[in-house]
Amino acid sequence: MTPETFLQMVEQMSGLLLEREQGIYSFAHLTIQEYLASVHIREQGLEATLLLHLGESWWEETTRLYCAQTDATRIIEACLKYETHSVVHLNLAIECQEESLKIQPKTKLRLDQVLAQGAEDANPTRRSIVAEALLRRRLKEIVLIKEGVYYDISPITCIEYQLFLEEKKRDCQPDHWKSKSFHKGDAHTPILGIRSSDASAFCRWLTERYGSTWQYQLPITEDIEELDKLMMSNDERIGYWVDNEKPFVRLQREPIALFQRNEYFFPNYMLDVDQATQLANSPVLTRIGYIELFLSSILNRSAPIGERLNKIAEMKVKLLESIRTHAYILDPKHSLADALEKLLGSNQNINTDKILELTHDLEQKRKYAFLDFLRIFEVSFEVIDTAANKEYILVRMFLPLLRRLSRWRQKRQDATSVLSKLVKIYLTLYFLQGRLENTLPPCEGIVVTKKKY
Repeated sequence: MTPETFLQMVEQMSGLLLEREQGIYSFAHLTIQEYLASVHIREQGLEATLLLHLGESWWEETTRLYCAQTDATRIIEACLKYETHSVVHLNLAIECQEESLKIQPKTKLRLDQVLAQGAEDANPTRRSIVAEALLRRRLKEIVLIKEGVYYDISPITCIEYQLFLEEKKRDCQPDHWKSKSFHKGDAHTPILGIRSSDASAFCRWLTERYGSTWQYQLPITEDIEELDKLMMSNDERIGYWVDNEKPFVRLQREPIALFQRNEYFFPNYMLDVDQATQLANSPVLTRIGYIELFLSSILNRSAPIGERLNKIAEMKVKLLESIRTHAYILDPKHSLADALEKLLGSNQNINTDKILELTHDLEQKRKYAFLDFLRIFEVSFEVIDTAANKEYILVRMFLPLLRRLSRWRQKRQDATSVLSKLVKIYLTLYFLQGRLENTLPPCEGIVVTKKKY
């Protein structure tokens, strides 16, 4: 059998080879070609060829496959010569280290130092190179969780989020940061204190920058249970935003029975300033003019922290006055107003569980008020139906009563809705105050997922 006949047979029977041009064949799957090329380079001692083509995308996979079969020291050392100005070379060095059969300890230590020091470097350009190399590695390591959907298994770090901040040039930094950069020493720790809108914006930026055929987004509720099994951290103090009806989950969601002044753990609450903004813009609160004005100043991350804290203190006083006013509508005896003021007025240890339970009760009372109204309506018609002069009773007595009941019901419903929203906004300010004063640790992080367009 001639070589030509053999090649034609392989092409026709297995599909491994394709005739690209007359008499010129190549592998149908590039990976096979790259692997065999790496074996040939290793066996023939042609490492210099790889060194000559470092950084070229055509040779990247072959270089990685070569390092998986032998000592990767010279390849990584050559990549590190470019680490001050090349993301591609630094990223290749990271991948070769992870896949290498062998690497000299000194070279591994040097690469670790480059990543550690570069992430904390005062030079933004050098720091961005390291950040992008780390982010590229993360996106390549995302795990398949179900058909067509891939999940990251650790929260986004400060250095990775910093790249987003510097490229977008917008105020998306956590509220508790005193500048637009992470604190020294925090480069490789999870980014925390992120608003839900910022987490979504980060995913859109990933899609714009690295997407191509992929779309990056926040996790969805139905995948949380499976994701929790894969997560590399189970720190109950932190969590991540979810793009679904359940907006936030913690890495460890077991009940936490700890509530002290010096150690804050609020398992049923997180800082969601975007929700507070939505509440302030709701029709029932637009009549209370000061809320939207104050919130816009308080949530302005470009303003000095001291100025924001002063605005929070002023707004909390006004909110307590409004809360008491609307509580009186629901309970003229002041017991509800007194209870709320007692719960909210303490800056030492607000019991969020009780407050959230109370706001839930308010919503239930709103439903009960409507049911009571329907019952009165039903009984009234029963009375009319048995009366001798139905028309007189209906026009002279029942309709005026019905109008009064309707106004009473609407007033109670409005007061309940307003009161519930005011309490939630007050709680948001309380938590934000703790963040700005560094007495309440942040917990809201980012975990990303990707799927094909």
